[in-house]
Amino acid sequence: MAGPRIRRLRDGDVDRAVALTDLESWGYSPADIRRFLALSKKGCFAAEVRGEVVGVLATFAYGRVAYLGSVIVDPAQRGRGIGDAMMRAALTHLSASGVETVRLNAYVDVVPFYERLGFVKEYDNVRWEGGRVELAAEVVRPARRGDLERIVAFDEAYFGARRDSLLRRLHEEFPRTFLVSEERGEVLGFLVGNTSAVATEIGPWIVNPDRPDAGRALFGGLLATTDRVAFAFSGPEPNPRPHAFAREIGYREGFRSVRMVRGPSASEGRPEGVWSFAGLEKG
Repeated sequence: MAGPRIRRLRDGDVDRAVALTDLESWGYSPADIRRFLALSKKGCFAAEVRGEVVGVLATFAYGRVAYLGSVIVDPAQRGRGIGDAMMRAALTHLSASGVETVRLNAYVDVVPFYERLGFVKEYDNVRWEGGRVELAAEVVRPARRGDLERIVAFDEAYFGARRDSLLRRLHEEFPRTFLVSEERGEVLGFLVGNTSAVATEIGPWIVNPDRPDAGRALFGGLLATTDRVAFAFSGPEPNPRPHAFAREIGYREGFRSVRMVRGPSASEGRPEGVWSFAGLEKG
């Protein structure tokens, strides 16, 4: 049997990519995949076997550090080296683009696969899921376009790299649920509620560690802004605050994943300010 053909993911692959991720109940919408392509046209890959897309993968570069994720292969095609071929194509692309450090968030059962490719564990992440809760109203507001430079700089301090394109894209897509908490002009935190799928995916959700009240306020602001009934977020275990908050409001643990890195452990940011990622694939 001939090996897979690895190529760039295209606009015409969106529905197939969603169908593949649906096999694992990841909850991606067509808008999510189109966002991948808008942010990283050359960094998203597809694997073809006999003309059919049987695997997809996405990468997102932020200067010399990149995140890699949404790696999936059709179950009927697993065990044939397709995931490995996509990963090697993606890593070659990132290296040629000047990326030195690659991070990903791996489901626990596939950690050995990534270890064989040179990734090592950094820490665990926890996903939380739940519905609407009663919270006291707090003063937060939708971010304005003029706020974005301050928010990008605030985000960089905790994420560890500048995410201008990502944050500006999210603001364009979700202007009502891109919320900021501030005090006398100082950003205390921000949160994005992605309402493109059935459950509202929260992230990025970044909070000044000295002001955890801002994290609670942002969540309350999201509830006040949307009538959605299902919410989910994933945060790093080294930051205890979002996990304590999730337990306090009665959210349930969905699953765990493992943050892994390949290359110099640079641009690691400050996890103590990260309440939720911008998606496991985007960091």
